[in-house]
Amino acid sequence: TQKSLNTLEELLKTLSISKAQDEANSAANNIATFLNGPIEEQAIPAKALETFKKQLGNKKDAVIRERALEGIRAIAQHSTISPAFEPYLIPLLPLALSAVGDKMTSVKNVAQTAATAIVKAINPNAVKAALPHIRTSILTAQKWPEKMTGLDCIESLVETAPTQLTFLVPTLIPIVSESMWDTKPEVKKKAYGTMEKICKLIENKDIEKFIP
Repeated sequence: TQKSLNTLEELLKTLSISKAQDEANSAANNIATFLNGPIEEQAIPAKALETFKKQLGNKKDAVIRERALEGIRAIAQHSTISPAFEPYLIPLLPLALSAVGDKMTSVKNVAQTAATAIVKAINPNAVKAALPHIRTSILTAQKWPEKMTGLDCIESLVETAPTQLTFLVPTLIPIVSESMWDTKPEVKKKAYGTMEKICKLIENKDIEKFIP
């Protein structure tokens, strides 16, 4: 375990100090491959989560925050999410969503793609666990792009987990309808589109049989 932890620390360090973008991409992919590999110990993914949390809390260095999000995104976009890492995707979601409010555009942009990548990667049966994070993000967002990303996440779930989401429509409607009254026209327009997609879930013939 100690050997694996040391390997992870080295990989995370390489990513955080990467200067060029191609270096960062390569380092992020190495982390994703390692964490989605045959890991038995829970200490490994837990350590990764703790490190990303710490790096995203680094207010002084935007590059470190950006690199952490690139690592998170690479893990979520990996072709196979390992069973050992899967439970750690949900706790990464609020980190990515709150980083969308970052004042640095480069950080914000990676955070947006990281959040939607996480949502697309989670097991459809874990949607219920992801939703409270998305709800909190939309309802308490300080910056409007965070609301937009939260709505994007819901739209992604409509595609990846339609059956599971059908049961959560009563929970989703108040979350999205609040944004339909937003003062920002972009958010308003986006929320109307998201609401349309949610309503289509109820009309979807394939999942009609699952509706109580």
